[in-house]
Amino acid sequence: MIRNTLMRAAIASALAASAGSAFAYLPTSNVDADKVIYWGGASASTQSAQDAIIDFVCDAGAGPINVMSRSGNWAVACNSTAAKTPALGAGRVMVIKRDGGGSGIAVGPLQQGTQLNFMLVSTGAGGTCLGADVAKQSSNGTAYFERSCTAGSFAHAPDIGTSDIEPSMFTGANAPVLNTSDGPGVPANGTPFPFDPNGAAFAKTATLGDLVFNTPVTTELYKALQAAQFAANSPCYPSAGNAAYSANVQVNQDDPATAVNEAISAPRGDTEQCMPSLSRAEIASIFTGQIKNWEEFKVLNPATNTSIDLRTAANNAGLVLPPLRGTATPVQVCRRVAGSGTQAQFNAEHLGVNCASGVVAPKGASTLTLPFVAENSSATNVEQCLDDFNLGATNNSGKNAALLKRWAIGIRSTEASSSPSVNSPFWNFGYRFIKIDGVAPTIENVHRGDYWNFATQNLQAAPTANADTLAVFDIIANNAFTVAGLKNLNNDCKHGFGRGCWLGTPK
Repeated sequence: MIRNTLMRAAIASALAASAGSAFAYLPTSNVDADKVIYWGGASASTQSAQDAIIDFVCDAGAGPINVMSRSGNWAVACNSTAAKTPALGAGRVMVIKRDGGGSGIAVGPLQQGTQLNFMLVSTGAGGTCLGADVAKQSSNGTAYFERSCTAGSFAHAPDIGTSDIEPSMFTGANAPVLNTSDGPGVPANGTPFPFDPNGAAFAKTATLGDLVFNTPVTTELYKALQAAQFAANSPCYPSAGNAAYSANVQVNQDDPATAVNEAISAPRGDTEQCMPSLSRAEIASIFTGQIKNWEEFKVLNPATNTSIDLRTAANNAGLVLPPLRGTATPVQVCRRVAGSGTQAQFNAEHLGVNCASGVVAPKGASTLTLPFVAENSSATNVEQCLDDFNLGATNNSGKNAALLKRWAIGIRSTEASSSPSVNSPFWNFGYRFIKIDGVAPTIENVHRGDYWNFATQNLQAAPTANADTLAVFDIIANNAFTVAGLKNLNNDCKHGFGRGCWLGTPK
């Protein structure tokens, strides 16, 4: 009898332990996890950052993985196990990421231990994260549930950060300018937070991978450029009567060295063959404010060796034209804020900022003088800005309150912001990537040395980082950005023109 009682108790204990291994951790606050890591910095690579936590920190066998998200913010909540992450051990883990402010948040404030506002994560009664769960998969195929969150903030100093370019570049024009709304650690509005080369050393740093960047344009501007650069009888000419332009074709992205089939279906107008191009000099002139109207430069049609202005070319193709301001079509720029790594790498690669003396910095925000410039705090905001101006019907970015239609150009990495689909995720927005100097922004072209607009991502741990933070740091650096890890991350980057995103950095 005693033996049977003991046996039943042992079985009950085993079942309880088994159930505990599949415990569903859904946070009710920012402090109810065993280990909480606050991550600030680069928004260009935020999808890869999220996937890295889902795939390599979380153990899906120990319970469901939950992602709480709000534009420019996300949190991953899950269970870790000693079997999967020995250095981190078992327990409830939450990694909270802030995109707002971009890479600059990952250098000066991280180095100085400044308290910033992160997303408030609450799923209890009256909580901020009560959206319906949506089943999704990471780029590596790990299943998770995502739910939306409303506004709310929690102050904490960042523990780790990522920057799109090395920390030493975040001085001068690249230093983030913060306001008290960014966090209680900011002493006054308009406070610059440059990286201090003589300040506290990061506990750890690592280079991750090389990320490809580009200057996407609104879909209507993309078509106007095509109308100017391709002959009327070309399959790349964007007129409504050209069935070949909109016909879906298979884009063969097969790797001949493997058996992996990476072909996707894309409209011919979005393929590499049909991508329009701007020169490096033209792009620099636009972003520094030298070109104020789209009529101010002519576009060369290589097929006919003649030049034409964009408005005339678009009109000839029967495209929808933006309204005139006087007698000209104004330029709209959707750039990033100072402190953004995307902006810093653009400033360095296109303009030479912090690389040479006497260079011209990009034009800042302007709604009254041409060209019009909107500064955006994250990659998602740039997407929204381009989308808002493409058709002039929305103001999701907060930069188009008058609902104006304009041809706009922006800055973004080729890492898309949505989960992978049959078509490239960026097609959810009204913009397209373009060629620069006739070369498409693919990792193949970067590897070949033909495309130069890329930057090496950096990972930093705060000078005061604890053991849990350093364990997560090592997991990211040693797993997500290996050859196999990068290949998985690139699953989200199949565009009609080829594969964008990541290359391995020689180490």
